[in-house]
Amino acid sequence: VLAPLIDAEFMFGSEDKSVFGEDLAPDVGADRELMSMSCLIQTREVDHKVDFVAPDWANYYPDAESLGIPEVKLRHTRDATVGIGGCNLWWMSVGGDGDTIADTEKNRNELLKIAFGVWDYIKNRSGQKLDNWDLEWIGFLPGKRESRRYVGEYILKQQDVIGATEFFDTVAYGGWPLDIHDHRGMHTNDYHAKFYPVEKAYGIPFRSLISKDVKNLMFAGRNLSASRVAMGSTRVMATCGLLGEAVGFGAALCIKYDKSPIEVCNEHIKELQDMLLEKGLMLPGKVREIPELSLSAKLNVSDADRQTLFNGVERPRPKCDKVNYIELPLGEDLTFTFDGEKQVNELRIVYDLDYTRESITKYKKIKLFTLRAHMPMGYEPIKVANTIVKDFEVYVDGKLFKKYDNNYYSFVKLPIGLKAKEIKIKFNKTWGYDKARLYSVDVK
Repeated sequence: VLAPLIDAEFMFGSEDKSVFGEDLAPDVGADRELMSMSCLIQTREVDHKVDFVAPDWANYYPDAESLGIPEVKLRHTRDATVGIGGCNLWWMSVGGDGDTIADTEKNRNELLKIAFGVWDYIKNRSGQKLDNWDLEWIGFLPGKRESRRYVGEYILKQQDVIGATEFFDTVAYGGWPLDIHDHRGMHTNDYHAKFYPVEKAYGIPFRSLISKDVKNLMFAGRNLSASRVAMGSTRVMATCGLLGEAVGFGAALCIKYDKSPIEVCNEHIKELQDMLLEKGLMLPGKVREIPELSLSAKLNVSDADRQTLFNGVERPRPKCDKVNYIELPLGEDLTFTFDGEKQVNELRIVYDLDYTRESITKYKKIKLFTLRAHMPMGYEPIKVANTIVKDFEVYVDGKLFKKYDNNYYSFVKLPIGLKAKEIKIKFNKTWGYDKARLYSVDVK
């Protein structure tokens, strides 16, 4: 909305191959085609029969073929309401062949006709046994996949996403495939999503969040400075959230130093990255610096475990045989012993939040996407990861300083603010695992 009002340069639609040298871009000529938008539905299984009569204004789909592209849609409609394993019916989409900003209300009206009509078909004519399934929720605000993209100090490209370019100013990361939906959505019988895998997490530079011609303008989300192809990966919500954190911290430094965003990028980028890493974020190719107080202390673990705790990487290492955490038996402690009395301001702990997601759910789709599409009878909600330490105690010079008896955070920061010779953390109980699993523990 803001871009045309302030004459900030922006991109809209596809660029052809010649613009950025991307082999996934159209061959010749730019276009104004955008990814279509969706209004999704969720359903729930109940203990009694529920009838569904579609509104008279809803679309009518007599059979699977009338939905279009049956080889894709039939698979998803079959799975849609069979337990938690179904999808969220992403293919119910329209609007990319118009203006996804100005035409939102018109597209919302059409998407509601589609959504109620698709559920009418799935429940009443698909042949599935869905007597006890009820329409629980429907989105009334279309989920937009694409609109305007600002032109920033750097334009992220397909090559950066696929090749995981290392940037000096990385402030966030992505990892979703290059997922480009057809602009026509339900208006075509052709397969309408291009899906290209991304092999590893890639960095996103701060310059892609800074306008090149409005010096005090930053942006985060689908409107970042990226080619249309690259935005097919960065547009997903978790990545957009990381961009928002980077812009928030960047704005704080702009105020702190009375500098423009690009000046912060050029003069204070390490401080910005350190702020993000300190909060537990992951930045590809960057490691968190360990406080000197931790490095100078004695630690009651092996040299190998000490090195793991202090390596500045607080995630699993992809394609690496070595684990990147240490494990301690429950009831044991981790103790920092200083050479004399030292000022200790803070204790910082990073537990394993179970990156495999095996312990948080038994449902395959939730392990993959961490979202629920439809809820069957007997559905078991997502739980706290078994690997997070639930009960632990912090001692300062042998005296109990803080007791946690219902912790469910994987990232814990505890202000200390005392002079001490020793800090001890005793790990008593997890949410289900038989050891305390730690990616990082340090004091400063």
